[in-house]
Amino acid sequence: MGDIYIKTLLIVLFAGSLGWALFVGLSPKTKGSWDERTRLIALLRKEKISHKDIVKDARTFLIGEQSNTSLWPFLANAAAHDALSGSGTQTWRSARILVGESDAYQVITVDSPFLADGSEKTFPQMLGVTDSFKLPVGFASTPVTAPSFLEPSQRRWTFYATASSAELQEDSALLEWANSQPNVVAIYTNGNTASVIIAAHEFDSELVAEIKAIKSALGQLVRL
Repeated sequence: MGDIYIKTLLIVLFAGSLGWALFVGLSPKTKGSWDERTRLIALLRKEKISHKDIVKDARTFLIGEQSNTSLWPFLANAAAHDALSGSGTQTWRSARILVGESDAYQVITVDSPFLADGSEKTFPQMLGVTDSFKLPVGFASTPVTAPSFLEPSQRRWTFYATASSAELQEDSALLEWANSQPNVVAIYTNGNTASVIIAAHEFDSELVAEIKAIKSALGQLVRL
């Protein structure tokens, strides 16, 4: 008798758990969010844009193998979420990087163009952050003098460079553009890459449109 009771109880518990899982999984809100994400990823693939749910090494995915990454503004072991990559006239990548328990940033990176002689344009390692950007714990680089063309009345930036502050002048077009964009919270250049960082939000068509707009602008700026 006891065995029959226990078996009956287990069957009831299993059926209840299965029913709840089906209810949650097939609820309109959950199903709608999943369908939107699936459609968006399918659309991106039609545009020859690759999507991966997660890439373990965000730094290597976004900026490749650089000789010095001391100013990279995220933890070395940070992962890349909803990692996008595209090619064509210019190779680019984008991903969301989680910071702490609740914050996240979206990084958009483009590779520098090839010059007329066949060589690739390179950038000094430089990091510029606004007051709203949170640097990782342990970031110990000393700031350099901000370039004079950034007006004091505009958003306050802090700059870091592995060489002299004069190198910032080489990126004047990029810095002036970033300073005019309210959604840009940081910029980073290194070797053959230039990256723009914005506050991240849900992976949806609105975010993808914003990524594409920044990618296009950044692609033009690195040619100057």
